[in-house]
Amino acid sequence: MVERCAPAPGIDLPKHEVPYRPQFVSSARFSTASAEAVDKLACVNEELTGIEQRVRQILAELPTSQSPADLKTELAQLESKAKQLETTGIDDVYTGELNSGKQVAKQSKKDMLARLEVLFATVDETFKKMRAKGT
Repeated sequence: MVERCAPAPGIDLPKHEVPYRPQFVSSARFSTASAEAVDKLACVNEELTGIEQRVRQILAELPTSQSPADLKTELAQLESKAKQLETTGIDDVYTGELNSGKQVAKQSKKDMLARLEVLFATVDETFKKMRAKGT
């Protein structure tokens, strides 16, 4: 069984924010392979949620920031972390051999890949705005 992940390092979430959490089904009713896949994807989801929330915080801070260069650096690091999460967290979970958890795992992967697509577009747009302002 895969252990639950700790939050991504350096990402402190405000207490009032409730992270997006898809309805992951308890892995107790899955085969070992399916349970491991579903657990890994749940862990990746938690990390992705943290990255999404921090990107939103950066976007909110940017207009009034005294150090936009620091925010730009952090945004680049978050983008890199998200790309790593995509390749080593989502794409590494193979669903072809799964039976009992196949549909849950496939849907989870699909949902997270769609969220990553939105995240990367948001980050790219933010970098364009920063360049236009000379940051």
